[in-house]
Amino acid sequence: MLSAIDDGELEQHVRQLQSQYPNSGNEMIRALLRAQGVLVTRSRVREMLTRVNPTAAARRWSQTVARRVYHVPYPNSLWHIDGNMRLIRWGFVIHGAIDGYSRLITYLNCSTDNRATTVLSQFLKATCLYALPSRVRSDHGGENILVALFMHLVQGLEHRGFITGRSVHNQRIERLWRDVFLHVLQHFYLMFYSLEYSEVLNPDDDVHRLSLHIVYLPEIQKRLEQFRQAWNLHPL
Repeated sequence: MLSAIDDGELEQHVRQLQSQYPNSGNEMIRALLRAQGVLVTRSRVREMLTRVNPTAAARRWSQTVARRVYHVPYPNSLWHIDGNMRLIRWGFVIHGAIDGYSRLITYLNCSTDNRATTVLSQFLKATCLYALPSRVRSDHGGENILVALFMHLVQGLEHRGFITGRSVHNQRIERLWRDVFLHVLQHFYLMFYSLEYSEVLNPDDDVHRLSLHIVYLPEIQKRLEQFRQAWNLHPL
């Protein structure tokens, strides 16, 4: 059932989301609204986006996305896991997993380390929510070794429950990382470089780095979780 919300209130919601996710288009903004309990039609969201930022709306309409042929037989047949290092300069690592069939993001978390124990902990929490996948694919990164050990212990070596290869073969999550950077990480990436340029932040200073983690880790995680919820609601 659609929400009873007038144009003025809806515009405020859309304007706030656009300030947080300036690169998000119609479907993602609509999914973010839905995650907040606001259900409206595509046409209303499109109208509000045009009203809030007509230039950006026109630019998005001119863009097309090329899709690769990709086949996974059923949900939980294969999870793709990986770590994203776009914010590693400031000590932040993003770990994520996506179901190859449904494109459901099973976890998306910001950490201040890239240890195998951190990756395993996030993976196990996700399996409690979405069950254990039949197989997991990753690149050759050492941070995934405990997930590989776990899958082999549970599924057996003959099952080939953990598959490694070049990142180009992990295309589901490689494609996801482009969207995560565009919608979430780019904001912080540009902000942190701006702080460095202004000589407010020195990433090699332990006190500066710790302060950055205390202030921004919760906010990055909040934005990632909002993105994950919206992604899992938006049509693919």
